[in-house]
Amino acid sequence: MPCFIVIPKKKPATYQGDQLGLFLDGVNESITSYGTYNDYSHTKILKAKIENKNVKKKWNSILEFILDKLLKDEISLDEIKRTSNLNIQKGISKEKGFEQIAHHHCSFQRVSANRAVENIKLLTKEFSLQYFIKFEWTEKSENAGNKGYLANNKNTIVYKTAIGFR
Repeated sequence: MPCFIVIPKKKPATYQGDQLGLFLDGVNESITSYGTYNDYSHTKILKAKIENKNVKKKWNSILEFILDKLLKDEISLDEIKRTSNLNIQKGISKEKGFEQIAHHHCSFQRVSANRAVENIKLLTKEFSLQYFIKFEWTEKSENAGNKGYLANNKNTIVYKTAIGFR
């Protein structure tokens, strides 16, 4: 279960993101509490990086980038399937929500934001990839206007979700 860090509108002086060993790409917001959060539906991605490379700001695009990188690094499709809960198949398919993995003769089925985040965490942890994703909840969410950060650092086993406020 992910951990989150609440970052309020007013910035009281408590902990800074870098003191927690988070890879938060220059986030300098004060941290006031910890908890859990698992709902990433109705979010808009503001910034996404995998291994310090900018990635298209869509949950499934981030997954495709990770899958492309793993396949380029000669990780087998079977190993990726065992690690994730994604529906991946050999060959190019555009049916039933499938999309080709760029540069490869295989496809994966697009998933919801929550399943995308789950698989981003599974794959980056298993294959030691560093990532940073900054997002905000849209008007349809009970968290509308709040910002969040998903990040890991391959030098630590800490995988956290930081939630901030406008």
